[in-house]
Amino acid sequence: MIGKVKTVAGSKLTVYKARTPDGPPERPERSEIQQEQGEPPSPEERARRRAEMFQITDETLDLVIPADAQIIKIQGFNRSPGNQETARLEVGDIQEGDLLMLWFGEKLSSGEQSVAFIQLIRPN
Repeated sequence: MIGKVKTVAGSKLTVYKARTPDGPPERPERSEIQQEQGEPPSPEERARRRAEMFQITDETLDLVIPADAQIIKIQGFNRSPGNQETARLEVGDIQEGDLLMLWFGEKLSSGEQSVAFIQLIRPN
């Protein structure tokens, strides 16, 4: 699941659920200069394209991050495969507004969902 962090309180998160739009996102037109020079898109353009890949809904989910949950960020996301680095993070590194890919653990008796693995999606 992909979600956007609404609130962070210790090891508890509330995230807005994301859904993919119907059909593939439209490819933005590159300027003639970029096409001629082969310049990569700016960080702002990459962030905008990522945001268009899915839509954040108003539906929220309460999550508990156990101490043994793995949290990573892939650095160099725009590099070719094999040239990327993985950084391990702590729960305290997650901020409101961050985009997360979530893999779930067990459902808790409180009704909250525990998370086994998190990948942080934040521009490099």
